[in-house]
Formats: sequence, structure tokens, C-alpha cells
Amino acid sequence: MSSFTIKLIAIITMIFDHIPYTIPNCSIVFHYIGRISFPLFAFQITQGYMHTKDIKKYILRLFILAIISQIPFLLLFEKTQLNIFFTLILGIFGIFFYEKSKQKLLGIFLAGLMCLLGYILNVDYGVYGVLTIFLFYLFKNNKLLMNLSFIFITFLDYLDNFIISNFYYPNILMFLFNILPLIFINAYNGQKGKNVKYLFYIFYPLHLIILYIIKLYLN
Repeated sequence: MSSFTIKLIAIITMIFDHIPYTIPNCSIVFHYIGRISFPLFAFQITQGYMHTKDIKKYILRLFILAIISQIPFLLLFEKTQLNIFFTLILGIFGIFFYEKSKQKLLGIFLAGLMCLLGYILNVDYGVYGVLTIFLFYLFKNNKLLMNLSFIFITFLDYLDNFIISNFYYPNILMFLFNILPLIFINAYNGQKGKNVKYLFYIFYPLHLIILYIIKLYLN
């Protein structure tokens, strides 16, 4: 499975996740499917880090899109968070600090600070989002550890809901859909596929604007 295919799956499932914010009373199934999206983008951002020729331009590009996307993000979701591009940027910085640190324990500590910063700044997916990106990179050469670490932190992310709801089955289904992306990630063949470098960059703010316009029309 190529990078293009994974990005395409991520985009389609992201749309499913965002539709309920536009059309009232949608089935929870939309959010189940939507859980597939973020881990795929997190995985792809690690691939982007490894293959970029200029990390500074890469981060700058992400930052510009983060700024462009923020107002549509706030309008559609009506919550005071920073959008996913800020999450991706913090994940990239976590990887960068880890790679540049001569002492890897120091690098892990600095990556942990990026996770903490994600909490303080209230980025989309918070600590979990930044940590997912870092772990996908940290265990990029060990699929077993990559899979187990992702399942573990996802379980921890859902633990409060499990306890509060006494392991109510919709929460269990949400968790299972959240780890489902590992199927696609493990099927990744290292190939780029079709050259759509800016597909996600352009699509993310554009689809937020379109969904918000639809939301206004429906209301």
C-alpha cells in the first residue's frame, strides 16, 4: 500500500468524522469511521520527516497551513482548540529534538516536553496526538513495538471513558476503530504512489470551509 493510498483513506475517513459537525443527528457510525483518520496522518507525517529535503521549509509549510486552517476550524467545530496542523508541528519538533540529541534519553525528554506543550496549547488530539507521531517514528524499524505502543497509548486515552461507562460497548467500538489504521500502516510498502504532494495541505482548510458553508445553509 503506497503513501498516496494511505493519505486517500485518511482524507475520506476524516470527512466522515467531520460530517456530524455539519449535519445534525448523524449516526455515531460516522465517528467510528472517522477514528481511522488521525493515526494515518500521524504515520504519514513521520514519513514526511524522513523524506523531506529541507526540514525548515517542511515545518514552515505546516505552520502556514495551520494559520490558514485555524479560523475555519474554529467556525466548524465551535471549540477553542488549535487545529491538527499544530499537532503535526509539535510531533515533528519532538522527532527533530530526539534525532539531534546526542543523549537519546534527553531526546525522549524533549519529545515529552512537546507532548506537554500540546496539552498546554490545547492542540487537536492533545498529548495523545503528539505522542502517537513520536512513537510511530521511534519504532519505525520495529513494527511489533510500534503496534503495541500505539495500542497501549490508545487504550490509556480511552481508559477514563471505559471506567466511567463501565466498558459500554460504543466506547469499545470507538477504541477498536481507533486502532484499525494499523492494518493500513502495516501494509505500507514504502512507495510514494501518485505525486499529490499538496493534496492534504490544500484539502484540509478547503473541506472545513465547504462544510461550514453547508452548516450555515442547513441552519
